[in-house]
Amino acid sequence: MDIICLVAEKVVSVTEDILKVLEGANDYRNFEAQLKEKLDSLCCDLLAVVLKTLVQKLSTSADRKRDWEVVRKKDHKEISTRFGQMAYKRNYHRHKESKRYAYLVDEQVGITPHLADRISSCPMA
Repeated sequence: MDIICLVAEKVVSVTEDILKVLEGANDYRNFEAQLKEKLDSLCCDLLAVVLKTLVQKLSTSADRKRDWEVVRKKDHKEISTRFGQMAYKRNYHRHKESKRYAYLVDEQVGITPHLADRISSCPMA
């Protein structure tokens, strides 16, 4: 699974950084900055994997296929999150009866069209 590999890779990298601090090859302040950068990057990567997985689930969903058709695939979207910029791809759909258009994955997770350009609308206390 993508998530396990992603986390394992970052844990190895952070562990190497910890060892450098303990051996005196890196100072604590530098390590602190590197740690924040790596963990923020990991969080953005995890958010993107979750959205990618939701897009895949929607694409195979019988309910979605019954009511919605795909108009465009893999539209690129970038949003600012609490962890930094995050990019993902999503599909644009049209409802078969109402003719309404929507990015279903965005609706599912609460990403609104214009707010998403500034900051993630997902509450994270």
